[in-house]
Amino acid sequence: MSGTITINSNDLLNAVKPQLLQMPEITQQPYSYIIWTDGTKYYAKNGSTGQIEYSDLDASVTINYALSKIGLIGGGKIDIRRGTYILTQSLQPTSNTVIEGEGAGTILKLGDGTSIHAIYIKNASNILISNIAFDGNSANVGNVDSNTKSIGIYTIGNSSNILVTNCFFYNFKSHAIRPDENTVGFHVRNSVFYNNNFWDIALCMGGPLAPDGTAYRLPGSVVGCSFIDTKGVEIAYTHDVLIANNYFRNAGIYADLSKRSTIIGNTIIDDRYGTSSIEISSNSTNNLILGNRITGTQGTGIALRSSYNLVAFNYISRGWRGIYEIGTANYNYIYYNYVAGHSIANIVKVGANTIVKNNIGYTTENGGTATFSGDDTTTQFKIMHNLVSTPSKIMVTPGSNDAKGTFYVTADDTYIYVNYATAPPTGTNNIVLYWYAEV
Repeated sequence: MSGTITINSNDLLNAVKPQLLQMPEITQQPYSYIIWTDGTKYYAKNGSTGQIEYSDLDASVTINYALSKIGLIGGGKIDIRRGTYILTQSLQPTSNTVIEGEGAGTILKLGDGTSIHAIYIKNASNILISNIAFDGNSANVGNVDSNTKSIGIYTIGNSSNILVTNCFFYNFKSHAIRPDENTVGFHVRNSVFYNNNFWDIALCMGGPLAPDGTAYRLPGSVVGCSFIDTKGVEIAYTHDVLIANNYFRNAGIYADLSKRSTIIGNTIIDDRYGTSSIEISSNSTNNLILGNRITGTQGTGIALRSSYNLVAFNYISRGWRGIYEIGTANYNYIYYNYVAGHSIANIVKVGANTIVKNNIGYTTENGGTATFSGDDTTTQFKIMHNLVSTPSKIMVTPGSNDAKGTFYVTADDTYIYVNYATAPPTGTNNIVLYWYAEV
């Protein structure tokens, strides 16, 4: 049977109409206020009425007017159009607020001589900040010795559920972002940090206690961001943080007094200035450092100053040291890493109870087949084990009839010695030994 099948577009549309009618309409939340500048004044237009409700020569005053108005109604959304907005006061959003710009063209810049924060969040929740460039104006702002002044986004009090996405942060004399005190649920996504003087993101959240009184922290996270020629991410006094899939150039990650963090899938390259690309410092335990790529550092790839951390599946090359336990570090677990090409050492283990296994570039287990020629005077056969130190576990089994005599095994940092009670018979390649050794 043959023929031509003709499809009428109207018939096709009629066929799918019932399904289309069932699909919900996708609409974007309207702007409560639209902020723009003509280069001299700043304007706030009501997004519902279209009326210009406020204008001022000061960008901070105009934007805070819009934020206060939407705060009175329980939240809303403001659109800050392209332009440079010089801030003389901190912007202070309340709960359920969205602040959105138009990408790199929307610039919030700290004013000369100020020690303010671009955005200051206190006791507020459910805030989204997106598509804005933050200029810290580091050459001209005031004193920031306390590292809690002149910050891009700063949160204190019981603030929660804050998302910063698709933003730019540059020229900050202090931190670009610092969630502090009891802030919980602070997340940064797909943002770019460069040319900042201190830690770009300092996660210093204390967090509440769990019902049983133990330290419990709702997670914060930094995912998919770029840190270029700057400092990077600090985790301090904060638990349960995720640092994942970020790109660091001449920047790194530092954890101090923090627990249960997951540092996974980050790329850290050409760290010419830092001492460690990833450092787990004092009293930071139960952290996972997994699947990171670290190359070209002039210091240490991963430094462990604390105990009970897991370091696995990382690629670390071309530095001074690859993985370095320091001081009283102990009970760490270092597995399945590629660590090679370092000028001082690939791995430095100091903890007596630290376990180092199955790493490429630091051989802690090896085995194979050794074949020797016997004669009537030789009673000792040497096997080069190529381990990083003297093995603590050795297994040797005969692989040929002539190797089945009585023997005992010893070792040093280079060889395994198989010592026979009597010499095997004379022959060629008649001593075959299967061996396995672990440090």
